[in-house]
Amino acid sequence: MLDVPILAPTDPSWPKLLRIHPLLDWSYAEIWAFLRELDVPYCELYDEGYTSLGSTHNTIRNPCLQLEGQEKWEPAWKCKLTRPVNDTN
Repeated sequence: MLDVPILAPTDPSWPKLLRIHPLLDWSYAEIWAFLRELDVPYCELYDEGYTSLGSTHNTIRNPCLQLEGQEKWEPAWKCKLTRPVNDTN
């Protein structure tokens, strides 16, 4: 896991604010269940097989979501990750 506290001050070069990271210990599945249950709007690229969004140069669809033998992908919420989102191991 990343060593990021749920409550943390901003970096010294930023204005003094308190950062709050309430989702750090949620699993990928828990986040998607929350978004879908409450009908929270999200970027439509997640419905096209993307599970992480970066720039136009490094964002690719998640190969685990590709339908076998097709050029189609399942939506991100079907991804089977169960570990907390901040777990990089």
